Amino acid sequence: MQREWYKKLEDDGFKDLEHFSFRTSNPNAGQPGHLLKGQSLWNIANKKHWQETYHHYARLRTFLVHNPSWAGPRPIHSLVGKMYADGQSFSKIVIAVKNKGLKDNMNKWHVHHIVKDFVAKAITWNKSSPKGLDFEPDIG
Repeated sequence: MQREWYKKLEDDGFKDLEHFSFRTSNPNAGQPGHLLKGQSLWNIANKKHWQETYHHYARLRTFLVHNPSWAGPRPIHSLVGKMYADGQSFSKIVIAVKNKGLKDNMNKWHVHHIVKDFVAKAITWNKSSPKGLDFEPDIG
């Protein structure tokens, strides 16, 4: 009876927001699945990932704008922080530090520790400063 009802609705032009799928619902119950049309679990996860990535780097850039001398007299830390906030890879950061002659034996391990310190300071500042960014989850 339920299948007949859904068929009648479809014939009348009704567009259901949910998928009916044997993968997402109990085939014996005949109930619509939980996934909305146009949205897969991958799309939802991918959107969430990119939003979180955007928010992460936006917080870092905001921190740098309001705290340009966060690294003090440490030019390596300053360069690493700026490049990381711009989304550069650890490998590119290592090459830039070496090319500027700041540290010949620089490696990804050193970059990781500088970035870890930089991110911790940026997050703390963003949470405590009125000029900081505090994004709410926006997964639609």
